[in-house]
Amino acid sequence: MKFNEEQRPLPFVVGETHFALKAYMDQRMKELDSPLRAPEGKLLRILCLGPKEGMTFNDLQKKCRVQKATLSETLSNLNERRLITYSLDSADKRKKLFSATDEGFAVSKQNRILIEKVASEMEEGLTEEEKVLLRSICLKLRKNVGEQE
Repeated sequence: MKFNEEQRPLPFVVGETHFALKAYMDQRMKELDSPLRAPEGKLLRILCLGPKEGMTFNDLQKKCRVQKATLSETLSNLNERRLITYSLDSADKRKKLFSATDEGFAVSKQNRILIEKVASEMEEGLTEEEKVLLRSICLKLRKNVGEQE
């Protein structure tokens, strides 16, 4: 049975939309000479918004929703570029606390400006009412599949 776009199961439409938006965002960020790849930008932003004392690997993995290997590689790349640093947790010396450096904060801010530019391009033609409704629907869908904020 063939569906037209209005009849296609919603999970397929949402999934295809996700991939199209991600591809557009990645391409535009590359064109705008973004200093960060998507996983690096997300991780650095989380660290910039997180507690000043830093965040553990496990906390970052929960926030980033990525595999351990991906997170480890991303942390290593950001550390090599001196955008993040780490220290040992004073309460548990086995744990590292990762935090953004001053340069990391600056790069994250620069990257955020580019993201906002591209996001506004993607949202072109949507009313504020439609944006609010779309966010609400997406949050309900995420809740329905058991994802916690």
